[in-house]
Amino acid sequence: MKELCCLDDGTNINTGTQTPVTMGDNILLPLLTELMDVCRVNHFPQGNDLRATLFKNLVGIAHGLGKKRFKRHYLELITELLFATLDVEHGRHSSGFRTDDARDGNQLAIHAAEQCCEELSELVGGMIFRGRLDDVQQEVYDSVLRKRRRDRQNLGPVGDMGLVMGRDAFSGGFGGPSRPTTRVG
Repeated sequence: MKELCCLDDGTNINTGTQTPVTMGDNILLPLLTELMDVCRVNHFPQGNDLRATLFKNLVGIAHGLGKKRFKRHYLELITELLFATLDVEHGRHSSGFRTDDARDGNQLAIHAAEQCCEELSELVGGMIFRGRLDDVQQEVYDSVLRKRRRDRQNLGPVGDMGLVMGRDAFSGGFGGPSRPTTRVG
């Protein structure tokens, strides 16, 4: 899908000439709508993986479509699924979207949705992005930004591992020796 939406360099393999390739909204909008509908399905185990993959690629799709075109035609389409996923972690579960094992298998999808939310907000502008959301989505959006800001401030010198493992991360890890030992004799 990402390849369909992004403008490639248009190089024709046979002739080596470059022609810009664009796909009209009359083709892309139904495809992306169908993709969003498929990602809403929760009755199969890989649903969370599918949503995580979608959220990881949405920012690239948005860049490929262009800021103006994305805001005009596609932003509203993706906000419902994006915030339904985020609502599991940050909201009051007010959306009709339900995920099983919200705390387990859905963590990757939630993290991808948080990152996507932040990056799309940066692309289209924070105030514009927030202005397109309803009241509940705005609360979730604010919660996501606070969490991501807090996470960035709390990272140790070796990333998350410094926080998880404490001093052991610097002394060989998991309480083991800091240098290899050799046997004498």
